[in-house]
Amino acid sequence: MENNNNPENKKKYIDIDYEEISEKQINGKPLYYSTKQVAQILEEPTSRIRYWCDCFDDFLNIQRSGQNRQFTEQDIEKLKYIRKLLKKDGLTINQVKEYCSEKDVTMLQEQVKSQDPIAFQALATAIMTEMETRIELIQKKMIEDITTAVTKNISEKITQSISAELNIQKQYLDNTKKDMKDYISVTVEDKLNENIDNLKTHINATTENLSKQMKNDDVELVNSLKKHMEERRQHVEDQSKKGFFSKLFKR
Repeated sequence: MENNNNPENKKKYIDIDYEEISEKQINGKPLYYSTKQVAQILEEPTSRIRYWCDCFDDFLNIQRSGQNRQFTEQDIEKLKYIRKLLKKDGLTINQVKEYCSEKDVTMLQEQVKSQDPIAFQALATAIMTEMETRIELIQKKMIEDITTAVTKNISEKITQSISAELNIQKQYLDNTKKDMKDYISVTVEDKLNENIDNLKTHINATTENLSKQMKNDDVELVNSLKKHMEERRQHVEDQSKKGFFSKLFKR
C-alpha cells in the first residue's frame, strides 16, 4: 500500500472538487469543505488556493481524503490569515513562510480561531515591529556605508590639496632663495618681503579657491587648513628674517 505521507506522493495529489465531503454537518455547518468551496468563500481562484496550500503545507496541515483536501473552519481562517499577510501587509511568500516558521503554530492557530480583534491587532503590531526593526538595520547600514564613503572622499581631497600646496610653497621658497642669491647686492629685506607677500597672496588665493571647491564639505576642515597654512607662512616669514644670511651662505 502506498504511503500518502511521503513528500513525493504529496506532489502527485490532484484536488477533484466534489460535494461528498461537505455532506456531514455540525450545527448546520459542513464539517469539511472542498477546495472549490474554500475558493468561493475567500473569493479567490481555485488555483490560488491550491498554490497557497502547497506553499504553506507545513503551516496549514490540511487533511486529505484520498487525493482531495478536506478543509475545516480553522483551515479556512488560517488561509484568511495568510491572505492578509500577503495582500494587506505586503509580505512575500518567503517572508510569510519565515514568519510562520519562527512563531508558535499553536499560538497562531488560537489567534486565528478566536477571531479576537485584540489578538489580530497584537499580531499585526508584532509584524510591524519586526518589519520596522529590519528597516532600521538596513537604514543604519546604508548610513554607515555613505558616511564611510564621504569621509574617505573628503580625506583624499584634503590630502591631495595639502600635498599640492606644500609642493607649491617649496617651489616658491626655492625661487625666493635663487632670487636672493642673484640680487644679493640689492636690498635684501625688500626682496624678501616682496617674495613673502607674493607667497601670502598665493596662499590666500589658494585657500579661497579650496574653500569654494569644498563648499559642500566640512567647513571646519577648510578653516583648519587655512589656519595651518597661515601659521606656516608666518613661520617661514619669521625664520627667513631671523636666519636669512646664515641659511643663505651655509654649505
